[in-house]
Amino acid sequence: MNSGERAPLGVLMPVFNAGEHLEPAITSVLNQTYRDFDLIVVDDASTDGSLQLLYRLAAHDDRIRVYRNIQNLGIIETRNRLFELSAHEYWAIMDADDLCHPDRFRIQMNWLRSNPSTCVVASNVKIVPYGSRTRFSLANGRIREALLLKNVITNPSALMRASAARDRGIRYDPAVRGASDYKFWQEISEHCNFHILEDVLLDYRRHGEQESTANQDRQRASHVKVSHHFLSKLLPSITLEQVEHLIWPHKISNPTAIIEMFELVKRILSANQQQRLYNGKELAITIKQPLFERLVSDENRVMKSSVLRFITFSDFFSMRLTILHFFQSMLFGVPRLNNSNPQHVALKLFRLLSDAEIKDIAIYGAGQIALALVDFIEQEGSNIAIEAIFDSKAEKTSFKFRGFEVKPPAAMADITTNNIVIASYEFRGEISRNIKRTLGAPYPKFNIVAL
Repeated sequence: MNSGERAPLGVLMPVFNAGEHLEPAITSVLNQTYRDFDLIVVDDASTDGSLQLLYRLAAHDDRIRVYRNIQNLGIIETRNRLFELSAHEYWAIMDADDLCHPDRFRIQMNWLRSNPSTCVVASNVKIVPYGSRTRFSLANGRIREALLLKNVITNPSALMRASAARDRGIRYDPAVRGASDYKFWQEISEHCNFHILEDVLLDYRRHGEQESTANQDRQRASHVKVSHHFLSKLLPSITLEQVEHLIWPHKISNPTAIIEMFELVKRILSANQQQRLYNGKELAITIKQPLFERLVSDENRVMKSSVLRFITFSDFFSMRLTILHFFQSMLFGVPRLNNSNPQHVALKLFRLLSDAEIKDIAIYGAGQIALALVDFIEQEGSNIAIEAIFDSKAEKTSFKFRGFEVKPPAAMADITTNNIVIASYEFRGEISRNIKRTLGAPYPKFNIVAL
């Protein structure tokens, strides 16, 4: 790049009190194998020395451009200011505490340049400090419809054509804090194609405060609001409660309500046939499959029989495994899980975690139950992150389990997650009390998940 010539790619990073994570994050950007970019950083009135570190790093690399908010504006306003400061052709979204893998920009830039009809390319991510990963594998034909009910784009993994947002004035919306990125990608998906690479190209840091009950409640409310905004374009009469049940059908306990949800789905699909806003087949999968999955584990055969009329011929091909499991559970009942079978115990634990929408855990036990539980979490594409694995055997000798260094129970005092899953037969009735005795009282920290 000649002096004074703008790089094609602008890397956009908001910073607020990023502490020890800031320099590694910036270093991971500067060390990219694709080097033709500018790193645009806006410090949101940090008080921890982040700004001074930014100036020091910028003095050694002219690709870094540092700006500062006079007062703290918040993450949404700072991201939007970054858009205004960048006139680049491409934007890479980045956070101040995440780590880019070295080939991230090269792979994503090559994808966009080789696929001119695609305007956003995201990737899977490794969740730190837990070590698990996301497992989204969706091409454009599924992403737009999938975004109706959930955000499948990990924000700082995305690289996009700037024109997709710039030309239409699309920005992060402060009215839906906790889901502003979800709405941002929803709005862009209405106008252009997306792709999610199977590659893991980012280490995504999850903080304990992100998982607080108050923050999760706020995020869920904003999530429902965003999903409702877009679904109401198809069906103006749809309510917030109905949208919430489409997103999280496990919350439906009333047989009448589940039938009403299938009636609602029928009206949504009919409205889409008239308006042709979405791919009909993919839309049906997005909104019907979670309802059928909800019914598979339900004991009520009468309720299952009552929804047979909602199964279409195309459902057998697009959701064949789900439909097969549905009919098996209707004809033969829900399989009784045997607590002496590690696979069955692990499945029960996995269902408990999924139903409670728990996002991060530590596991007590490093045997067959834990092995099966880790398999369920990984194979089902779950976003449950495993921070650590503990076992009493680690008090005598250290050993590894599925890539984790197994720790003794006393080390639980140092973990950030509040959720401990008991995945062991060892002293089943005593384990919770033993953990509490090990760590001492008072004991407000952990939510024990056990059968």
